Amino acid sequence: MNAPVPALDDDPITAEEYAEIALELSEESALVVLGGACGTDEYAAEIADALHMAGALFLHADDVSCLPRAVYIVAVNDPKYSTYEFPPGSQVIDPHSIVPSRRGVKILCPTSEA
Repeated sequence: MNAPVPALDDDPITAEEYAEIALELSEESALVVLGGACGTDEYAAEIADALHMAGALFLHADDVSCLPRAVYIVAVNDPKYSTYEFPPGSQVIDPHSIVPSRRGVKILCPTSEA
């Protein structure tokens, strides 16, 4: 099931706003930021900084081999994340619209239908 969130290009939403959405969704589950962990991606760094400032506990990684049920933010536009098998019950915030629909996974992206 995909749900719409504001597009990066049309009406830009800030990294801080995506972090706020993630915090609201992750009240009872883990939070994972995918991409930009080495600090070379400015957008990913802004998301991580916003989460740090909010006092959130989260994992920031470029790759993960074990995918627990969690709230994920796809912070960089890397096609490898489109192949990740997010487990049922997970929620994926995908500002780049690269993650396809998955059974039992809620995908939040700019191109989703309401």
